[in-house]
Amino acid sequence: MNEETAPPAHVNKPRQEVTEMVLSAFLISDADVFTGPEWETGFGERPWSKLSVRAAEGMRGVISAATIPFQLEHDSVTQRHFNRFLMAERIRRLKDVEPGAGLKPEDEALASEIAQQCMDDFQSSEVGRNTIRNDIVNGLHRHMQSKNISFATRELLYQAQVSSWSIFENFCKSFIVTWLNEHPYVSKDVLSIKRFQKMIGGQSLNIDNISGFGFDLTKSMGDVIFSGVKLDGFEVLKDLCKVLLSDDRVQRAFGNDLYFLNKSRHLIVHRRAEVDLEFLNSTGKSYQIGDLMHIDSQDIERSFEAVREAILAIMFAAEVRVGSASTGPSAV
Repeated sequence: MNEETAPPAHVNKPRQEVTEMVLSAFLISDADVFTGPEWETGFGERPWSKLSVRAAEGMRGVISAATIPFQLEHDSVTQRHFNRFLMAERIRRLKDVEPGAGLKPEDEALASEIAQQCMDDFQSSEVGRNTIRNDIVNGLHRHMQSKNISFATRELLYQAQVSSWSIFENFCKSFIVTWLNEHPYVSKDVLSIKRFQKMIGGQSLNIDNISGFGFDLTKSMGDVIFSGVKLDGFEVLKDLCKVLLSDDRVQRAFGNDLYFLNKSRHLIVHRRAEVDLEFLNSTGKSYQIGDLMHIDSQDIERSFEAVREAILAIMFAAEVRVGSASTGPSAV
């Protein structure tokens, strides 16, 4: 690749404030950071192992959707640079072509091959990497000037926040039910707590529900207890995991970031992110009532990390509990 084919690095370098605006408005993340292999495959063949795999797949879907603007701009920029190399090579091929004639198929193929090599060299060079990076940042910043795209970008971040909590909530509910199905004797600990007695009531333990499982509760206690019960909310899930796992890491994972994720998800779903008194009182955020809650890409990444850490903490705690259990019910 000739050096003159690449613009000087300083020509398209975005201003610092432009970079900060783009990084705040657009999610630029790698799914592997938040769904590493230990999440997907590190828990063997336990009855709840597939739950973490399903959650990891869900997170990958959310990240893929939320990073669409970045992915599209990246593809556009790289294609633009490739086309520049390709056009230069196609023009060079014309020296052996009669005036007015087109390139032969073999010349087109050679031009494309050389252009791809030039593109590979460009992307592997510091100048090329910086040029592509700067072009992407500037392109995303231009998109921000459109009200429609700006609105859509904010909506993508809102929906990523909502989906992140949904993934965790669904994982947690499924884990709780599956855990009780596998360890039915632990149900007495759940039912001994007044909070859960009130939440569960007597309806889930009636004859009809039990008969639906052939009166065999050895592998269906979780399904029976929580049949028709709405298992949601930060505190409920935290308390249930505490009862079932008694693990400090799990309790730490239910920290401020996961708590805010739950509260912000509720605000987005039920009030279209319009701040109310309950949100202010529960989060301590500095908004005025009626403001739209602001979510940026750093908030989303913190949510992804909080969900990842909580799920991994639950899975590791489950492994510890099973590994330390004896054959008797009292060991769990």
